[in-house]
Amino acid sequence: MSSKLNAKKVRYTVSEAKDILANRNHCNRPYKEKWVITLVKDYRAGEWVEDNGDTLKFDAEGNLVDGQHRLGMLIALGKPLTFFTAYNVHPDAFRSLDQGKGRTLADALAIEGVSNWAIAAAAVNNYSRYHKGATGEASRQKVSLTEGLKVYRRMKSDVKFVASACANNSVGPPGLMAGMYLICRRIDRDFADEFYHGVLKGDNLKKASPIYLLRERLIKNKNAKEKVTSTTMIYWFLKSWNAWMDGEVIENMRITEEDYEATWSKGEE
Repeated sequence: MSSKLNAKKVRYTVSEAKDILANRNHCNRPYKEKWVITLVKDYRAGEWVEDNGDTLKFDAEGNLVDGQHRLGMLIALGKPLTFFTAYNVHPDAFRSLDQGKGRTLADALAIEGVSNWAIAAAAVNNYSRYHKGATGEASRQKVSLTEGLKVYRRMKSDVKFVASACANNSVGPPGLMAGMYLICRRIDRDFADEFYHGVLKGDNLKKASPIYLLRERLIKNKNAKEKVTSTTMIYWFLKSWNAWMDGEVIENMRITEEDYEATWSKGEE
């Protein structure tokens, strides 16, 4: 096969589609059955155009880069279909493919084989939004795939560490917990690890400790029917971290105007 990018129409059988998904689908985002079901419904409703210009894409080694859900649709329909197919697509093409169709940082990290990829992506997103000064409604805005990957690669080891530490925790939302841990770890790794050990494990905490107060408030919120916003929880972390780093005692997690203006403390100079 030529090393140059080329494309042509190819008719795929059910057995061929199954073989590709089983043996040549190592470079794609996580397979989403719900999206396949949507495609099947569209096809059966007559809303699928076979020659719509979309391509299945394979890299120079024959690995599927884009199109797994369309092949999944073919298998579900149980009949051959024809797709434009592009060959010798650059392996990094995934980062720029169909970003308008929902390709996410989590998808990209899954492709790279990152464990706890969803939590890692959430950690990067929370970290990035905070450092852009995004609060309130703005704190829910998505970080672009390109930006998220840059942040991930700049602090890869820390991201993997916090994602693993916060997975399956019994205290709060793993992605948000990991994001706050990442912020703290970039300030001071040793202090952050000590702080988060207390938050996650609760070992030997005194009731006067800001860490104890944060942990109890997070657990209470997790079990509550009406939960507080992510922004509120971020300020809980900020308030507790600052008090702990500065050797102060706090009586509650009520967020004041002063807290909204605070930045993450680096401890007593």
